[in-house]
Amino acid sequence: MFEDIKPTIENSILKLNDEFNQCKITNKINMTIGVYYGEDGQCKLFESVKNAEKYILRHQKSKSYLGLSGCQRFNTLVDEVFYCDIFKPSQHFVKTINTAGGSAALRIVLDIIKKNASHSRCWLAIPAWSNYINILEAAGIKLVSYQYLNILKLNTPLNQSIQGEHEISKILEKEFFGMRKGDVVILQGPCHNPTGTDLDTHLWKCLFNFLSNKGVIPIFDCAYIGLSQDLQKDIEFLGIASSYFENLFVCTSFSKNFTIYNERVGALSIISKNKKTAELLEKQACYSANGLYFMPPHHGAAIVSTILSSDDLFSEWKSDIVEMRNRIVQLRTFLDSHFFNSKTTQGGFSSKNGIFSLLDITKSKLLELRHEYGIFIDETGRANISSLNPDNINYFISALKTHILQSA
Repeated sequence: MFEDIKPTIENSILKLNDEFNQCKITNKINMTIGVYYGEDGQCKLFESVKNAEKYILRHQKSKSYLGLSGCQRFNTLVDEVFYCDIFKPSQHFVKTINTAGGSAALRIVLDIIKKNASHSRCWLAIPAWSNYINILEAAGIKLVSYQYLNILKLNTPLNQSIQGEHEISKILEKEFFGMRKGDVVILQGPCHNPTGTDLDTHLWKCLFNFLSNKGVIPIFDCAYIGLSQDLQKDIEFLGIASSYFENLFVCTSFSKNFTIYNERVGALSIISKNKKTAELLEKQACYSANGLYFMPPHHGAAIVSTILSSDDLFSEWKSDIVEMRNRIVQLRTFLDSHFFNSKTTQGGFSSKNGIFSLLDITKSKLLELRHEYGIFIDETGRANISSLNPDNINYFISALKTHILQSA
């Protein structure tokens, strides 16, 4: 039965990571994988996380099943710490379930959409995180794309004028041409992957107004809460969204802001202005989870809930995030001092948020950079800035200046 089996399309980032491991160049730099690296070049493990694990080991009494919605303590704390002030209990009904990472949360939402409105299509920004396409294909949802960089061009104080708002409406109509009621759109929260550039508040409002008038349901992917400004400011846009939509979904990953990537811990929050709708969607979410992975792993959720429920650990974790955020800002500032006004940096490094920047470098140049210098950057130009540290940043700058900028 497998004689005519078709080859599977490989994950390009994981494939690059394998190539990096086999690369023999001494000063090689891996800027592909989306994890945060500390100054020592290692994937950072927070002290707050290690202390939480020590507490868990001392006090955990059972490893029994927790149910399809996962860790209830985790679900409650996610609502209380992140979303209670955003979605007012008097106006919204919030149902959160613990998922096997943010990717699983997104897949569950798409399963719900497919079950309730099989004709729905999903609008996805290009460029975007590459794995979105795999998840959409697995869920059987048709993909429709729009150009995120065209939307970003409207990210300016001038867009708040009457003329600017007219321009915004014109661009949105063009980018979302053919959008119809019942479609869904995936929107990223802070620290956009891969560009590192986020929408400003006014542009969010214009976008939400446009989408709500079209009858579209938003799915928010929040993978980097706390890495842009702070925990609360990074999710203010969700409060704005809640005034425009009857229903919305928030997929939250805790891999990045807790640096617990291999624990696969995420949350799906269903927000509705109708209590019955919220309850029914929660049941459908649990049903989908049951078919995908039965129930999520617990250890990561235990780490997060232990930190969120402890004043001392919560304070320590927030300090960890501030340290991470400050280091990224310092790296971006240092890079801008060497590449000021360079076309390669897509408007500069310092104007971006989070660990990613999108470099305007051709595929052939990226290949040369990889083979001659051992600097591995995804073929889209997405580069993980946190991969740079005092030991390799000058090597990176020299390679770009010598091989890319001078030969452009």
